[in-house]
Amino acid sequence: MFCGGDAVHRHPPSSGLGSNTCMQDAFNLGWKLAYVVKGWAAPSLLDSYTAERAPVGKQIVARANQSRFDYKYLKEVFGFDNGVTTQKQMLERIFAEDEQGAEIRQKLFEALEIKNFEFNAQGVELNQRYSSNTVIAESEPEIFEKDEQLYLQATTRPGAKVPHTWLINAKGQKQSTLDITGKGRFTLRTGLSGKGWKQAAEALDLPYLDVTQIGSRDYRDVYGTWNAKSEIHESGAVLVRPDGYVAWRYQDSTNKAFDYENTLKAVLKQVQLVI
Repeated sequence: MFCGGDAVHRHPPSSGLGSNTCMQDAFNLGWKLAYVVKGWAAPSLLDSYTAERAPVGKQIVARANQSRFDYKYLKEVFGFDNGVTTQKQMLERIFAEDEQGAEIRQKLFEALEIKNFEFNAQGVELNQRYSSNTVIAESEPEIFEKDEQLYLQATTRPGAKVPHTWLINAKGQKQSTLDITGKGRFTLRTGLSGKGWKQAAEALDLPYLDVTQIGSRDYRDVYGTWNAKSEIHESGAVLVRPDGYVAWRYQDSTNKAFDYENTLKAVLKQVQLVI
C-alpha cells in the first residue's frame, strides 16, 4: 500500500505547503508505478517512494508548525498579553515616541524578519534532496552557501531538482531546461563534446530514454547559464528522471578510452531500470 497527500502529512496551513506536497507525492509515485507496470523498471523501484517522500513530509510538517509557533513574537509586539484589545491601542503602542516605543518597533522588525521563513522560504519549497535506490549519490556532502531554508541552491547533484536555465531552441524561442525533460521519460543531458553519450543512448534504443545536447542547434546555451549551473564539463552527462530530479551525473568523459555504452548500462541498472 502506498500512502500520500494530506493523510500522511497533517499540519496547520502555515507556509502553504500542503497542496504542493500532495501533488509531488503523486508525481513521484506515478511514473514509478507506470515503469514497473510497463516492465521498464524492477519492482524495487517502488521502494524509493517512501524513502524519498517521507523525509519531505516530515520537513514540511516541522516547518508549518514552527511557522505557527513564530507568531508568538508578533503577539508580544502587539501587546495582546499586556491588555491591548483594540486596534487603536495597538497602533498607539507601536507609534509611541519614547524609548519603549523604539524598543517595540525594533522587536516588530525582528518578528517580521522571522516570518521570512514562512512567506519567503524558497529553500523549504525547492531544496529537497532525494536519497534512494534510484539516485546514485555522491560521496562528498553538499555544502549550502546560504540559509538552507530561505534560499534555493540550484545544483545538478544527484537527488536534486535539475536547475532551470533559459535555452534557445531550433525555432529561436526561449525554452526552459525544465521543459526538455520529463514527459514520462528519463533524459540524458550532455554537451557538444559529449557525443559519445548521445551515440550510446541511441545504440541502446530504450523506450524510456531521451538524450539532449546542450549547445546544439536544438538547445543553444546563448546566455551561458546552463554552463554556469551544470557543474560538469560539457563532455559529462546528467541523467534526469521523469519527475525532473537528477538520478546521476558524470563530470568529465574527455578520456578517449571511455566506455560510454557500458557505463550508461550500468547506471540505468543501478537506478532500477530494465535494459
